[in-house]
Amino acid sequence: MNFYTPGIALLKPLPGPLRFWVLPAPLVLALITLLLMHLLQSAGEATWVIGLVLLALVMWWYLQVCFFQITRGERDRTSAAMKAASEGDLASSSYSGIKTLGNFGRDFEAMIVNMSGIVANIRTAAVLLGDTGKKLVDDTRSLA
Repeated sequence: MNFYTPGIALLKPLPGPLRFWVLPAPLVLALITLLLMHLLQSAGEATWVIGLVLLALVMWWYLQVCFFQITRGERDRTSAAMKAASEGDLASSSYSGIKTLGNFGRDFEAMIVNMSGIVANIRTAAVLLGDTGKKLVDDTRSLA
């Protein structure tokens, strides 16, 4: 069993906006607990305060790394597709059906399709322009 499996199991079924509310939860809960301890006059013991702060930071770090593990695959696919598109390969795909990162992969896929259409239109226009130029030269020669 992977060390991050429990955190991934907690975060993965959550939709994106809710994940961003869960990630800072340990820090918020620690702050609320410290405020309650202060109001109840039991915050005098420094070991409790230091322990609580350290526990909250460790839990926050753990959830951040779990979130990073969840999004790593999609980030890698999107990065590979962007690199391929920047090198001229407009046939690559980055969308995997996973709704994370704001559906960035799907939007990037639509952009690549649109760019392919633009390139096809430019090539068609270039061929038509070449044919028109050839016809113009042929017509000029026939008039001479």
